[in-house]
Amino acid sequence: MKNTSKNRYYGYYRYLVIGTLFISLVILVVLGMYYGGNARSITLEDTTNFIVYQGKVTVNNIYHRITGGDLFNIPSLSEGEKFKYILLKKVRFPPILGAIIVGITLSACGLMLQTLFRNLLASPYTTGISSGVLFAVTLVIFISSIAELFSIFNIDEKIVAGWCGGILSLIFYKREIPKNSEEILDLVSQYK
Repeated sequence: MKNTSKNRYYGYYRYLVIGTLFISLVILVVLGMYYGGNARSITLEDTTNFIVYQGKVTVNNIYHRITGGDLFNIPSLSEGEKFKYILLKKVRFPPILGAIIVGITLSACGLMLQTLFRNLLASPYTTGISSGVLFAVTLVIFISSIAELFSIFNIDEKIVAGWCGGILSLIFYKREIPKNSEEILDLVSQYK
């Protein structure tokens, strides 16, 4: 009997934590959009009105595609509001979205390293991946012939060199680890 009540409590606790994190994310996005620029003409009210307006427009578009009708009566915007909304949408929101995506990606990569190596202390620094990336990027920065080698790709040479340096350091790390961990690295090398 105790076990089921404990599981129920754990389930409620999990939902409470996820809900708190989601609400914190929304609050931080609103504050980031408000404090993210130099324009003092955009108030916190403008920022929240923009988020509510965008939400209504999105829901209205989805509802219109499904039923053919409109769910909300969306008034037309004045020129000043249009300018503020364009500024919020095109200038202030993309860096916030990029920070969220980078944070999710880095945490997922850290979790993958810890899971694959079955080591809670595994990180890009302890496995040598960061050192390989830094070494390759340093070579590209200081030796122009290596930079020309990586310039065949249409993106920045330092990005390609960093990726290749990380992969090479992981391959060299594979030689040094015990035999029972080779299965894990084979999984990593087959992942696409």
